[in-house]
Order: sequence, then C-alpha cells, then structure tokens
Amino acid sequence: MTDDPLDLTQEQDTTGRAMGGLVSPETDLFVPGGCWDRGYEMFITPTPQKSVTIYASQVLEARRNVINAIIEITALLDIGAKSLRHFEKVIVSNVKLLHSGRRDAADFVDRMAALIEDQLRVAWNDGMRANDLDPRRDMKPEWEAILQDLIAEEWAHIESFAAAIELAAAEEKPVDGLLSRAQLWVNRYHEVVNLSKLTTRPKDRFVWRLGKTEEHCETCFTLNGVVATAADWAASGYRPQGRNLKCGGWHCDCRVEYTEEPTTKGGIPKA
Repeated sequence: MTDDPLDLTQEQDTTGRAMGGLVSPETDLFVPGGCWDRGYEMFITPTPQKSVTIYASQVLEARRNVINAIIEITALLDIGAKSLRHFEKVIVSNVKLLHSGRRDAADFVDRMAALIEDQLRVAWNDGMRANDLDPRRDMKPEWEAILQDLIAEEWAHIESFAAAIELAAAEEKPVDGLLSRAQLWVNRYHEVVNLSKLTTRPKDRFVWRLGKTEEHCETCFTLNGVVATAADWAASGYRPQGRNLKCGGWHCDCRVEYTEEPTTKGGIPKA
C-alpha cells in the first residue's frame, strides 16, 4: 500500500458518490459517507465542490489509536470497579469473622489496616489516571503526603470499630448494623478518587455531577453543574463525599469530572 497523493478537486461528485459507506477489503474497516479510491489507498469525502483526502495509513493509525484508547479506558474502569467490589467484600468478610469469633481483634486490625492502605492508594491512582497521569511516574511528594494523611485518618477508626464489633457479639446483637458502618469505608474510596482528581490538576476545570442516589442533599443539589477550577473547589472546602456536605458525605455518590466548559459565573455558590 502506498501513500501517493491524488488530486480530487475535479469530478469530486463522481468519485465520491458512495454516500452510504463501505468496508475496505484490506483493512476490514467500515467507512461511512464516502469511498476509497485507487486501490483503497485513500478516503474521499462525498461533498460536492470540496475535496478532502485522507491517506489510508492515516486512517489506520487513527483507528489503532481509538481502539487502544478504548481498551485502556475499559481496563481502567474495570480495575476500579473490581477494586471497589473487592474492598467492600473483604471489609464485610472481616467484620463477620470477628463478630462470629473466627478472627480475633488484633488480626482484624492488622488486616483492615493493610486493606485500607492498599485500597485508598488504588483509589488515588484511579483519580490520577482519570487526569491522564501515571501514578508511578507523576506522583509528587506533596501528593503522597496527602494520601498518607488520608490513610492515617482511617487507621485511627479501626480499633474502635473492632471494639464495637466485639461488643455487639458479646451482647448477641446481629451483625447487620455493623455492615452499614463498614459501607462508610467503601464510600471513602469514592472520596479519595475525587480528591485525587482535584489535587493533581489544580488549574483544570471540573464540574460537579450528581450521583445515582434517589435523594440528594441541599449541598449536592446546589453544586450540581457548577464548574470551577480544582484549586477553587479545594478552597471552597466542597468535594464529593466530603464531611461538610449537608448529607455528611456518608451515602454521597456525586463526583467531579474534567470539563472544558467555562467556570460558573459568580464562582462556587454557598451551599
């Protein structure tokens, strides 16, 4: 296959008459709204009086780039989903084992500490990747310090949680009420993802999006659709799953997303 240029300024309406599109036999690539010409070496648009020539090599390269991007994004989403399910599954398992007496408190604390450290790092890395950053290459000392503070904050609650589980077991109370408390750690995963996004791209703009929960608190409802830089979001103190939300962030499913939309006039409203 060669990349010889072809002048299509004349007779464009004739050479480009295949309006429906076709499949290139050499690339198995469907091309809508145009046709391939000269041995399927280039794509011709069907627009009369206008000539646009795209070499087949360019199309194939673009196709490869798109496919690779789809594969990468799908893999990252799958990793995040699996990590979150794993996080929840292991927390629930640890709680039930301690409550039933099949695991002692010391073992519970050690396992939970390791799990939380691992999963919050995965969450932080998810946020960095969403910002097109490589955690292994682009992680900065100040970001690592923030992550370590988040992990230490969660570690501080493990022993009291273990004590609450042991007390419930001693009083023969069901484990169900404790599992809802375990869910708070799962939600912490989402919070770290969002915080990572805002921390690692401070000059970028992010829009607040409501989650899938049926009811939203006044804060989240007010902030929905608001666009601000990451630095401004940080200065406001508002972030999805944050403690200063009217809902307390306990069951918040909101998120921030990168956007190229202009910032909201008047800035972030008081919510």
